[in-house]
Amino acid sequence: MTIINRRSNLPYIFLTCLLVVSSLLLVNNSFSKAIFLAVLFFVFGIKICKSKHKILTSLMFGLIVLPYNITFQLPENIDVLGKKITLNDSYTNGMSVNYLIPTLSILDVFIFITLFSFIYSLGIKKIAKRLSNYKYSLILILLFFIIQNIFIKEFLSVFNSIRIYAVIVSFLLIVDYLKNLHSVNSKKLLIKNAIIINLINTLIQGIVSILQFLMGESIGLYFLGESKLLAGKVYSSFITFNNSVYLRAYGTFPHPNVLAGFFLFTILFTFFLYRISNKEALRSICRATLLLCNFFVIITFSRLGILLSILSTTVLLTSYYWKNKKLKINFNNNKHIESRKNNRDDKNYSFAGLFLSRFTKLFSGNDNSITERIQLIKVSFSIIKRNYLVGTGIGNFVRNIGEEVPYSAKGVKILQPVHNIFLLCLSDLGIIGMMIFVYSFIDFCRKNIGIITLFKMAILTDILLIGFFDHYLIDLPQGIFILCGLLCLCVLNKRREWDSNP
Repeated sequence: MTIINRRSNLPYIFLTCLLVVSSLLLVNNSFSKAIFLAVLFFVFGIKICKSKHKILTSLMFGLIVLPYNITFQLPENIDVLGKKITLNDSYTNGMSVNYLIPTLSILDVFIFITLFSFIYSLGIKKIAKRLSNYKYSLILILLFFIIQNIFIKEFLSVFNSIRIYAVIVSFLLIVDYLKNLHSVNSKKLLIKNAIIINLINTLIQGIVSILQFLMGESIGLYFLGESKLLAGKVYSSFITFNNSVYLRAYGTFPHPNVLAGFFLFTILFTFFLYRISNKEALRSICRATLLLCNFFVIITFSRLGILLSILSTTVLLTSYYWKNKKLKINFNNNKHIESRKNNRDDKNYSFAGLFLSRFTKLFSGNDNSITERIQLIKVSFSIIKRNYLVGTGIGNFVRNIGEEVPYSAKGVKILQPVHNIFLLCLSDLGIIGMMIFVYSFIDFCRKNIGIITLFKMAILTDILLIGFFDHYLIDLPQGIFILCGLLCLCVLNKRREWDSNP
């Protein structure tokens, strides 16, 4: 029986056609991106039609596209029956800011596909039953978003509210699905595919990152979401050392810190997969992935990302091997250290100095990033004070900076969200919304996370520290999915049946 003749595949054939046609409509916007998306969705359509595990295939699709910042900015104006309607104004302080432009992401498509798969596979009644444990949280969040957007009347806030709510519903369904995944074949399929995807994603991001660092500019993979970069350019992230300018690695992420967060997530995910896998070949792939992630994260020059990646790897692997009485310390490699030292050239020393200078700046008082973060924190207090009840609306922090806009050391306006997810949430949601989300988060943790293990502690500590010093976990699509992935790992680590080595 062919794929087309299978009646159960008709909805997915329709979905594939819809996604492919929608992609081709973007040809005028970006020909290469449109063709790539059309091919991607076509291949996915064939794969999901052949698969007996529709939901699982949808989740693998999300894991594959997670690293790619493939986006489409919505127009500021649209014509409806000959009448021009303004959707959004992206200008503030005389500048157009990307944070104020409603943007569709490939991960939004993943959410759509996931919800479609759940609805078709389970039906509305079963979905409602699975979400019933969180009904109070979901109702409160929905009511808050409706009331907030009635008061704010900002398209960007409405757009982001819909995205966040869809992500929350999808996340809860995915957690429930994985918690109740009892099929041995499904588990083996998930573990094998996830391990391979992790390695491939790591290699692609690592190779792109190395080329960016060496060339000092983009390598031209814009259709995959690579930013347009140039070392020394105002809106590119770079570092200076010995009168030279070095571009920090972006991969296909919007910022090096987000790339570092991705490597950290991959490390934790790979460690989880390593622990539950029984096949030595798959475990070898996991070891390679862990090693590569800890190497590639260095050229992001994200201080927090590097520290958390190396620390998480060291603590978790040491704990795992010690617990399983497999800790072996090999001193034989020491004899090679001296020869390596003797073979270092000037470039090695230059890179070592460049790497160390990135950290020593923290104590020299010359680190502009710290100064800029402090300025944004001060601005956030003013915004919270003005909008303390229902907030500014999701995504409107930059718009509400107003005349208090901070400036960098080079005199450039810092039109960014505050680099602290807790202050950003309080700014966007106000006291009422913040209380609702805190209640919902505590309720979720109480029902799913259970006893805190070392692995869970590492994940929650990583989230907490990143949240204190950056904002991408809650306001960028890739960051949101990294956060959801980390929370998923906390839930799955509770399940004994996932652990082949208790």
